[in-house]
Amino acid sequence: MRNKPLPSGEVVLFPGEKRSPQATKTTPIIRLRNVTKSFNSGATRIEALNDISLDIHRGVIFGVIGLSGAGKSTLIRCINMLEKPDCGEIEVAGQQMTRLSESELMVARRRIGMIFQHFNLLSSRTVAGNVAFPLEIAGFDKRSIRARVRELLELVGLADRADAYPTQLSGGQKQRVGIARALANEPDVLLSDEATSALDPETTLQVLHLLRDISRRMGLTIVMITHEMGVIREICDQVAVIDGGRLVEVGDTARVFTRPQSPVTRRLLRGQMEAEIPAELLKRETHPGCKLVKLSFLGEVAEKPVMAELVRHVAVTPNILYGRIDRLQDRPWGTLIVELAGEPEDVEKGLLYLKNVGVDVDVLGNGNTNANHSASQGR
Repeated sequence: MRNKPLPSGEVVLFPGEKRSPQATKTTPIIRLRNVTKSFNSGATRIEALNDISLDIHRGVIFGVIGLSGAGKSTLIRCINMLEKPDCGEIEVAGQQMTRLSESELMVARRRIGMIFQHFNLLSSRTVAGNVAFPLEIAGFDKRSIRARVRELLELVGLADRADAYPTQLSGGQKQRVGIARALANEPDVLLSDEATSALDPETTLQVLHLLRDISRRMGLTIVMITHEMGVIREICDQVAVIDGGRLVEVGDTARVFTRPQSPVTRRLLRGQMEAEIPAELLKRETHPGCKLVKLSFLGEVAEKPVMAELVRHVAVTPNILYGRIDRLQDRPWGTLIVELAGEPEDVEKGLLYLKNVGVDVDVLGNGNTNANHSASQGR
């Protein structure tokens, strides 16, 4: 098997593999520059990706989210060149993927693992046989393959299922086999295309926690394509939002969730909130002089008595209608739906006070669902 890096920095490579000297820990492991990809559908030309430029750094769990048809899957398939872009450049681990020949691409793809929504396991092979398959293609000897397969099955918690066949596994177990297989060649990058969307919520969390643990322990970069905000919130360090083939927002997950800049992002986030908040609250009629607002607290401010301090400083009466505390990237993330009552100028002072102490404020009531009193407007 290929060894871990030696003290000198030397790495034992696959047969025929060339490691670019440009691939260092200080440079992005994935770089996309002006990537465009379109398809023909009858007489119609569909632009799946439009001038996408993006940097993804080593060891990061990077989410890509958007509605169905936004271009997410096309993006991930361009990264490993299963889809060739019409124009633009794609660099992975120091290699210019768009400049490689077919034979060079085959070698380069060994450095890029991929897990799929529907697992894509070989039904005629056992669990061990599925994990061994990419190693056999790469030309490793049987002894090395057996050792690597055993190591990987222990990693994903399936050491006791090595001789089982896919039909004997649950959905979560099948995806764990898919993860082990994707890790067989010790890739630099792991691509996940809606890998949890076919799983139930509990199994989804188990798989996501496994991926996070693998990323942290191995320093592995993971790119997760998903339409589920919950997946992004659970494990992604950074997120990009795609709409209509265009990159509309990118940044740290905490920043994007609490201070979304794009209307598309706010719509995606609000869709999640509507699924969690009782519908009658979102339809609630507020009295003149009142405002219905969503307050988001992240980090230290989520643990402070903000509402008590608000009443002390401003002549408003807050009526808390809904609240929850969650976790976002291992930090407390609080959400309140509050009706603020008072004189109009005092209500505005209250909103300003909340913003100044680090709370993100989004006005929901009186049909004013697009009013966003975020940090970008008040800090």
